[in-house]
Amino acid sequence: MLFTLLFTLSCKKHKPLAKSPTPEEKQPDQVLIPVKLEASSLVITLKYKENTAQLIAIESNDGHKIAISYNNKLQLSVLEKYRNNQLYYAAYYETNAQKLVLRTNQFEHDPIFNSFTPIGFYTLDYNGQQQITGVKYYGNSSTDQLLRSYSLAYSSSQNLSANTVAIYPNQTNQLNYSFDNKKGIASHIAESWLFAFEAEYWFLLSSVNNILSYSNQKTPAENTGFSYEYNTDGYPSKMTITGNKSTQVFKITYKTLQQ
Repeated sequence: MLFTLLFTLSCKKHKPLAKSPTPEEKQPDQVLIPVKLEASSLVITLKYKENTAQLIAIESNDGHKIAISYNNKLQLSVLEKYRNNQLYYAAYYETNAQKLVLRTNQFEHDPIFNSFTPIGFYTLDYNGQQQITGVKYYGNSSTDQLLRSYSLAYSSSQNLSANTVAIYPNQTNQLNYSFDNKKGIASHIAESWLFAFEAEYWFLLSSVNNILSYSNQKTPAENTGFSYEYNTDGYPSKMTITGNKSTQVFKITYKTLQQ
């Protein structure tokens, strides 16, 4: 806390010191959560449970929608994907007593028969800071065949630094990341990291600070750079994404989360 202490001294003999004013306390930082990202041809809207940072929907004007639901203990339960209002995929989360997701079961939805077909699952490992350090993807078979795995490493600032990808039986790849030191776009979205595995939205990776670069060891054409303009609260107000000989600029709108 920053305190300002003002003393007023009298120039007259024997006059007591004037009473110091009450110290001013620094106002707490605003907690902002993104509600809209707007580019020239794409608008992404985020919706939350009332008065919380729990995301319930990500919708875009290109016909894609992600719907997220929670159980009565407010634990992540189901994530559904829609295309032009048609459900085509669902992920069911299994959590432990600490509300950590340990396994995600994946299903494909058939709109004609309104049925779900299991297509696989993935498991998650965590470190002592409850950061995801490993993800293993399995196919839908009686032998639980391991298809690919991620090994995630973090920097001293708690941002993702590298992802070692193994595609079985004999392929590997290295993905590298860098971040700024500003307030992350998704830094207050509950469980944003889990949604990053299911939704291809770059801003979900900005759960601590904001992503600046992504590089793919085997496919350099996918390398991507990010730059930002920031608002008075220190969050990005504009994000410019550059990669594969194209540039996309997003204006970002937030709402204040009541504390």
